[in-house]
Amino acid sequence: MRQRKPLHCPPIAVFAFLCLAWAGPTFGQSATIEGTITESGSGDPIAGATVAISDPTTGGNSPFITDTTNASGGYSITVSVPAGETRDIIVEAAGPDHAPARHGITDPLPCYFKCVAGGEITLSSGDSLTGIDIALDAGGRLSGTITAEDTGSGLENARIRVFQEGSFREYSSHFGATTASDGSYSSSLAIEPGDYHVIAEPRIGDFPLYVDNYVAEAWNDRTCELGSCPLGNTDTVHISSGSTTTGVDFVLAPGATITGNLNPPDIEKLIYLYDGSGQHKTFRFIDSPQLPETAWAFNGLRGGSYYIQLGPINHNPYLRELHNGLHCPWGGCERARGTPLTVPAGASLSLPARTLSQGGQVEGIIIDADTNGIPAGSPANADLGSYDVIDASGQVVGGADIVTDATGAVSLEPSAAIPPGNYFVRTYGEFLGDSISHPDFYSDEALDNYTDAVYPDEPCAGIDCDLSAASTVSVTAGNTTSIIMEITTGSHIDGTVVDAGTNNPIAETIVRVVDASGETLSVVMTDANGDFRFGALPAGDYYVRTSMSSSVGPGHYGVQFAYFDKVHGAAGNCSEALCDPTTGTMITLDGSTDHSVGNLEVTSGPVISGQILEVPSGFAIPRGKVEVYTDTGDFVGSYKLEFFNARYQTTALPPGTYTLVPDVSPAYSSVTTTGGNMPTSRGVPGPDDGFQVTIGTESVEADLQVVDRAIDRLFNDNFSGTN
Repeated sequence: MRQRKPLHCPPIAVFAFLCLAWAGPTFGQSATIEGTITESGSGDPIAGATVAISDPTTGGNSPFITDTTNASGGYSITVSVPAGETRDIIVEAAGPDHAPARHGITDPLPCYFKCVAGGEITLSSGDSLTGIDIALDAGGRLSGTITAEDTGSGLENARIRVFQEGSFREYSSHFGATTASDGSYSSSLAIEPGDYHVIAEPRIGDFPLYVDNYVAEAWNDRTCELGSCPLGNTDTVHISSGSTTTGVDFVLAPGATITGNLNPPDIEKLIYLYDGSGQHKTFRFIDSPQLPETAWAFNGLRGGSYYIQLGPINHNPYLRELHNGLHCPWGGCERARGTPLTVPAGASLSLPARTLSQGGQVEGIIIDADTNGIPAGSPANADLGSYDVIDASGQVVGGADIVTDATGAVSLEPSAAIPPGNYFVRTYGEFLGDSISHPDFYSDEALDNYTDAVYPDEPCAGIDCDLSAASTVSVTAGNTTSIIMEITTGSHIDGTVVDAGTNNPIAETIVRVVDASGETLSVVMTDANGDFRFGALPAGDYYVRTSMSSSVGPGHYGVQFAYFDKVHGAAGNCSEALCDPTTGTMITLDGSTDHSVGNLEVTSGPVISGQILEVPSGFAIPRGKVEVYTDTGDFVGSYKLEFFNARYQTTALPPGTYTLVPDVSPAYSSVTTTGGNMPTSRGVPGPDDGFQVTIGTESVEADLQVVDRAIDRLFNDNFSGTN
């Protein structure tokens, strides 16, 4: 399994099963820490403060020990530490009237009670530490009610979740609240004065269900289905020092429900729920102890359009598919495809039982074409990215990770099941721009100097492979096909992206190797120094350009920089797809000598940015993209939404009028003054297909409206029924 670095985004829709088992302390297998919690300034002891002990090396987001201070503000806590070993812990405290703080940290943190690292104390078995003191500043709390829209009654055991503004980091549940029988709540621990995002959720039952079927909501009156929404589009609650912010009230609407059954009954199953934009919402895992269970259900839904993925756990020979029958055989497949499910607000939808069919899998090894052995310099126990299984059209249909063992031997891990047929296998992973010889932002390891390849041994220029020179791999139902791929060495291209005005390096922007027609062959991100280095390429002619507002692949969160693009060697600036590589300098590689392009100097400029807003709710869509065209219909670029603030931003554009087309999914259509429809592929749009935006020398804000077709249809049906 890939050990991945932290991402800058939300998140992408993943899950983990976390088992935290803490053995009780025994003689010779524990350590004791003591201290006093006092008020900043006065030094007065704080009685009844909560002291939290966390282990930063484990999963979960809660401390594993909490204690309460005595009348003198003191505490004494015993922590389990195996004999002869050490253990790092974090010590934090907060009170009903005092904001949280961490021992050893003076600067404010984005959240507390096991949220981020810092201030660790190393314990050895038998230690008895004293003087672990913390001084707390005054803080504030919040209170209010959570009631049901349909009955007006309070919702018991509903919960309040608190998030910091800006970072959107969630505070531990200790700083939230649970409602009483009348639906009232008051948070028990204070937080620092400031502004916070707040979410109200109904009582939670067996995951992923709510006991009370209502739709979660973010302050103020913003639907936050299943407790997940772009918080940057919600209002904040202000917390003042020494007081309680009252009247933070929520009224939750009745939730919709979708149910079904998935066979066969003797295998573990995963059912994923996505909203109409394709944003992952939640999942149902039917594991071995639950077998032969086949039933699944999701509730707490606001209603509208949804997509559901049905399948086994990974590396199982059964095929994953969407509710509409479309195959979804790999983790990077687009879920928002085909006809969505539709369910009205507060209603229930029961789907016919489905039975998964079997597919086949691919696995293999990678060797050096010249030595028939382990590739030179192959790192041990490493993650080298991912490989793709593609069909004759070049469409990705599957894939898995590329890993090494303790000797450096390189393996293609078994793919998820794919439909029987004949396929090509290449080492370049399109989903995240994984070149086999370039570390991606999930891994520090690579097969340096080796080019990508397509089975069995044809070198590829990144993603571009000559399939006519390759061989297909036959995949049959219920079987795993093993292959041997051979790779050869090539040439690297490197350089640095800098601001043309200041010469300062630009980190985490995107650079592409393209061919003469502008098609992307390979893509990388710059490091903290603005430097980039492409994975090795075979002998050939190439061009290099920046991509200042773009993404490295479908699975990447995307970057947004207000700069024009630059083609290496070109005199002027350009904008994304309007860049003509041939205006720059062609780079001819011989397959053995590396090439440096030096500095790519980019110039800042005006951009168009904004959100895709759903009508009639006005809520920002968190997933999708905006396609931009010139007034003559030339494609400029496709710009992803950033999840937390749900915003798009173009590359810098020259003055002119552009057509902006919001592209969410087949579940949505564009709302223009002339009632145009959202295109589903990159065709030349007409004036009715998008929104006309004019830009000069200053940046422009442009929010684009879309409507969930299911909600629109229900409205029209109801409206027609009244006449």
